[in-house]
Amino acid sequence: MQTPSKDNCLLKLVEEQEISARKFGFYWEHIDQLIEQIQSECLEVQDAWKKNDRAHLQEEIGDLYHARVGLIIFLRVKAPAVE
Repeated sequence: MQTPSKDNCLLKLVEEQEISARKFGFYWEHIDQLIEQIQSECLEVQDAWKKNDRAHLQEEIGDLYHARVGLIIFLRVKAPAVE
C-alpha cells in the first residue's frame, strides 16, 4: 500500500476546506483575521507545550494546521509550494 504524499494530503485538505467554506458561507474577509488566528493558535500550542499536555498540544497543532490551510486558500497559493 502506498503512503499518500504530503502534497496530496495538503491538497486534499485545501479542497475539503474550500468546499466547506462554500457550503457554509465561511470565508475570511481580511488577511489580518487569518494572521491573528495563526498567532493565537501558536500561543495555544506554546501553552500546551509548557503544560506538557500532549492531548491538548495535538489538538492545537491541528487547529494551527487548519489556520495554515485557511491562509493558503485566502492567498490563493498552490499548496505544494508552501511545503
